[in-house]
Amino acid sequence: VAMAGGAAADLRFLVRVGDLEPVNALYLCYQSIADPLTATQVTAYLEGLALAGHRMFLLTFEAPPLSAAEQARFKRELGALGIEWSWLRYHKHPTFPATLWDTLIGIVHGLRLSRQVRIDLWHARGYVPGVMALALQRLRGGKFLFDIRGLMAEEYIDAGVWRENGWLYRLTKRVERWLLSAADAVVILTEKGRSWLRERHGQRIQGKPLRVIPCCVDLRGAATFAPSAAGSPDIPRIAYVGKLGGWYLAQEMMSFFGAARRVMPALQWEIWTQSDSTAMRSWLTDADLAGNTSVGQMRQAQLLPHLRNQCHAALCFIRPCRSKLASSPTKIGEYLAAGLPVVLNAGIGDLDALFLKERVGVLLPSLDASEYEKAAHQLAELLAEPGLRERCAQVARKNFDLEQIGWPAYGDLYRSLEPAAA
Repeated sequence: VAMAGGAAADLRFLVRVGDLEPVNALYLCYQSIADPLTATQVTAYLEGLALAGHRMFLLTFEAPPLSAAEQARFKRELGALGIEWSWLRYHKHPTFPATLWDTLIGIVHGLRLSRQVRIDLWHARGYVPGVMALALQRLRGGKFLFDIRGLMAEEYIDAGVWRENGWLYRLTKRVERWLLSAADAVVILTEKGRSWLRERHGQRIQGKPLRVIPCCVDLRGAATFAPSAAGSPDIPRIAYVGKLGGWYLAQEMMSFFGAARRVMPALQWEIWTQSDSTAMRSWLTDADLAGNTSVGQMRQAQLLPHLRNQCHAALCFIRPCRSKLASSPTKIGEYLAAGLPVVLNAGIGDLDALFLKERVGVLLPSLDASEYEKAAHQLAELLAEPGLRERCAQVARKNFDLEQIGWPAYGDLYRSLEPAAA
């Protein structure tokens, strides 16, 4: 695998100094290898750890099963990054028994692998993989890294899927306490999330490495992300990229766009999504905004250059709720990396403080009509500032750069968990 820059060389050097040696690590991921988040938030990090000299194994769960051609393609692509990948079938229904079954077969897979290769570190992305990793640690030894990502119980309550204080909620909170007590190190996405953990689980995590590693963006293609003059200044464009519905408030974003057009009548809205857009198109038609909006799909490799060259700002409204204190939306780093200021609602992870300090967007205190027009005026003023695009890109590099932040942070954590050399 070719070296990806100076940071990769530094990581490799730091791993091999002193009395430490690289680890064999199994990363357990309870989602599909084809999920875009797996590419940006799993394999991108594992590539850096592989460059640092660690032997990285990745297990994902797939529904539906992958074809032979798909398996061959993913094995080839991941192998080129230094990642040894395998997968198991993901079962969805009935929910609890299916998840329990997947957990058991994940443990069996880990046992088989550990009989072939000594596994020094069980790295779990989230709660279900955490149960697998802890069982494997107890059975086979090694260290356990709990990469929390989001607060699972709070997310399901906030989404209306679980009943607060219901048995699934109580079970998940018990598992959370169990995993945090047993983990050798913990990763969470935000400073607010770290404060939450210390407040509620202080004794369980005392003395352990507890690292904040936000969702990072791969900025190695410098030309792709370097700011340039976007589109035509006579046709300002605001973009939204990602899922529609769930946490992402499509109707509220549409309402903001309608208000923003009263301030900037030429404003156009681009929506790039893999979600079913039928309802969104209907809402746009009913609001008489369809003629000023485009809705489509675009490959990730093409998307960021398009945003950089054709758009002027980005939009992201996320349901503000308690689980979002631990949220680090990947799209925010991508927007900023493309040189776009972001219109964002308050209450999401550490972004309030970042936006107020760096002035890389407009922060709405609440999602209601009275705030939309104020925010639109603020956006118009911000877009007139010279050097705005460069400032956004610099903030992305300072706070969300995979090579300068994500790789070194995980590399340092892995070093703290490495076995001593014989």
